[in-house]
Amino acid sequence: MKPECESFPLERDRPGAAKSVRAAATPSPEYDARPIGILRGVILSSERGLLRIDAGNRTVLMAKRAAGCLLRPEPGDAVLFHAPETGDVYVLSVLEKAAGPSVIEAGDDLRIEAHGRLDLAAGNIAARAEKALSLSGPEVRLAGRSGRFSFLSLDLLTGSLTAKATRIASTASSIDCVTGDLTQKIRTAVRQVETEIVRAGGLRQFVRERFLVRAGRAAIMADEDVAIDGDKINIG
Repeated sequence: MKPECESFPLERDRPGAAKSVRAAATPSPEYDARPIGILRGVILSSERGLLRIDAGNRTVLMAKRAAGCLLRPEPGDAVLFHAPETGDVYVLSVLEKAAGPSVIEAGDDLRIEAHGRLDLAAGNIAARAEKALSLSGPEVRLAGRSGRFSFLSLDLLTGSLTAKATRIASTASSIDCVTGDLTQKIRTAVRQVETEIVRAGGLRQFVRERFLVRAGRAAIMADEDVAIDGDKINIG
């Protein structure tokens, strides 16, 4: 038993409608001249993509969600649905939420396009992906008062990198660095190293003032010459 519904007459049936409507024209096979019935009901349950609707007067209908109804109907929600004399029943829109968050759900891929600017504003925004999350654009900016990156593995590929920071603290169990040229300008450097090994084809150190080496044991070995030159040399 189909519930009663509110009918909307066609434009040609209204008083004063334009006489140019070609009522005698042969209708298209896909054209349905019957008025559309719109009803209000309450979702009882959702099972395998089908919605059970309490349509009133002890009538329960099984309906599908229309493609344009992006807000997912939940049990207890008041919905707008279409129940024709023949054919499938469709939920057109969610009128009132019973409880819980509102969920926009698409059965297939979903793409949002804007010819201008697209803004997302909320107290908190979380983006989650089961497989991959991508951000791409000619210019990508991330700005905030604080930030945190957490990855099991991170690959950074860039043609140029500029970093400016007041303070940097880093902790790593192992660091491998391969570079063609390295230039550092440091005002004061303090290093605490258990063991340091330097292998170089050539090593030069230029000190403008005092150069001090203090060790429990020190050895200088050369295959050829050892030269010590100075205006005054003190040994012992």
